[in-house]
Amino acid sequence: MYLVASNGKNIIDSITYSFEKPNEVYARFPDGIGQWEKTATFTPRQKNQFENSNTANEIFSKYDPVGIAVTLISISIVFIALFVLTLLFTYIGKYFSKSLHIKIPLKKFHKDEHEI
Repeated sequence: MYLVASNGKNIIDSITYSFEKPNEVYARFPDGIGQWEKTATFTPRQKNQFENSNTANEIFSKYDPVGIAVTLISISIVFIALFVLTLLFTYIGKYFSKSLHIKIPLKKFHKDEHEI
């Protein structure tokens, strides 16, 4: 495909393309100056301002290829949750132990009663 100047002779831009999927288009991102990319976002008579299509996994693997940061974040979340649950159950236990406190009188035994 060619983009020619208004004189019909000078080629301004060109691209060779093939489509593997239906509803797939080529667009420049950023609009008009960037590289040609395949996208499913049609933008006729508008600027190509579509969202970045990278998944979270692709973004994390770019900045943390081994997974250390994700591991540390996950472990931190688990330990914080366990700490909060420990505090919650401790205070709930203290509250209910005071409100449900039942005194059971213990019978005092003499030495003679325990002997057989």
